[in-house]
Amino acid sequence: MGLPRTWRPTQGQSGAGESPAGAAVMDNHSALVRHCLIHTGELPYACTECGRRFRQSSALVRHLRAHRGERPYVCGECGKAFGVRSALVRHQRALHSNIHTR
Repeated sequence: MGLPRTWRPTQGQSGAGESPAGAAVMDNHSALVRHCLIHTGELPYACTECGRRFRQSSALVRHLRAHRGERPYVCGECGKAFGVRSALVRHQRALHSNIHTR
């Protein structure tokens, strides 16, 4: 089962679209395509290191950081580094709760 070639704009909203199942309304075509991958089960992005597949390219980028040992998110208080921003935020809240994080 592939992605739909066309999408239906919802009434009164230019640029918006509704998923084929009718369960979700999206603001733009790329959001609709991304959403439709959930229904199709398609995983178009593959890791060249281990073959694991992902629905979104951003998930593949995060995964590749683990293979490469990249930790671009560094705590400004203690210098500990993390591969994903959410881990840094969790660390800061747990250990440096006096710091305001975004």
